[in-house]
Amino acid sequence: MRESIKTTRPLLKVFVGEDEGAFKAKQLRYYGDTVLSYVTKAVSANLSASEAPTAILLRKLNFTMATGDTLEGQILAKMGLQNQAANYSSWSYPKEKEPDLNPNIIFYHSGMDVAQITASNYYKLTSAVKNQKLYPVDMTAFERQSPYMFQVLESMARTAFPEALTAEKPSVVLPELLETRLAEKKKWFFF
Repeated sequence: MRESIKTTRPLLKVFVGEDEGAFKAKQLRYYGDTVLSYVTKAVSANLSASEAPTAILLRKLNFTMATGDTLEGQILAKMGLQNQAANYSSWSYPKEKEPDLNPNIIFYHSGMDVAQITASNYYKLTSAVKNQKLYPVDMTAFERQSPYMFQVLESMARTAFPEALTAEKPSVVLPELLETRLAEKKKWFFF
């Protein structure tokens, strides 16, 4: 996820100038780091390594899912989940490994019909389907790698682990920006 933020810095410099671009890139990095830290700490605090749920992020039926080499696969790991496709690559889970596929949680592309997943011979007997732990995800957020992807990440965690994200979310605004805004506000109020 840090890589996607790193590539944004040059674009910001081109579109809004050197100084403002560098500052906006710094704010974006702070925002991403803060949300990622908040989510991973909250979820991992509620899970032990031995009980970390297995999960997949299904892009399309039957076995196109986030593998270990994808940003989405890394997101599952950051959340403290055991990605069942972590050992594979290029969004391809091997069909011959289907008997081993039994995720506790299925995140799926929001453009998919959940009824197709629950009716699928490959998924209908999984723990996720039996326990109704299927959650839609806006995959365009990760494809476009905008700041919105951090909101989607937080939403994924809130949906799958509502009890985990109960602590107050820290500010996602750079402390120096917050101080500047507060100083400007005070100045404005005293005129």
